Amino acid sequence: MKELLQKIKRQLNNAGMTLVEMIVSFALLGLFMVAATTVISSVTNLYYQAKTISYGQEVSELVFKKLRSELEEATGNVVISTDGSSITFTNGNESKASFTLQTKDGSNYLVEKFEKVDSIYDKRGNVLEEGFEAVDWTMGEATYMGYTIDKLSFHKADSSIYPGNVIYAELEISNPRYGKYTNTEYIRLYKMPETSLAIQVKDNP
Repeated sequence: MKELLQKIKRQLNNAGMTLVEMIVSFALLGLFMVAATTVISSVTNLYYQAKTISYGQEVSELVFKKLRSELEEATGNVVISTDGSSITFTNGNESKASFTLQTKDGSNYLVEKFEKVDSIYDKRGNVLEEGFEAVDWTMGEATYMGYTIDKLSFHKADSSIYPGNVIYAELEISNPRYGKYTNTEYIRLYKMPETSLAIQVKDNP
């Protein structure tokens, strides 16, 4: 009986972990956690980079789509401000309009401003063509998906490469969560002549 108890005691002692084995185990566990944290951090960064590109492309394309739809139909009086912050033009309805930025609640958004157009009357006072008041058009804030426009500038394209009726717009947007995204769009004003004088650059057009 005594021999059996001693044998069981020896087996129990042999089954335990030594201090060295415990230290090695914790060291290996620590290395594994560091490696796992690094992998998770890298994956998270890649995720947000992908979101930045995906959402940034989507928002910038919506802005450029609006610019193209109006500027491609411009019929005259196209003037870019010297600082590039705005562009004015006569639209397809023969009314004067402009694109620039509007600030609301600390964020910048694209705005298209339409100038007032007076009604046209005949000699008897009958309305021949209805006018309208000045109005500002903007896209809904939800369209921007949390982004704000940090920079929007307009420029004449290089006349040695492009026709005189081509401009380009530089756009930089940012989102507190996804970071910054930049894009450039070239736009051809099809109804304007292909000469270097088709688009003017002046102060405060």
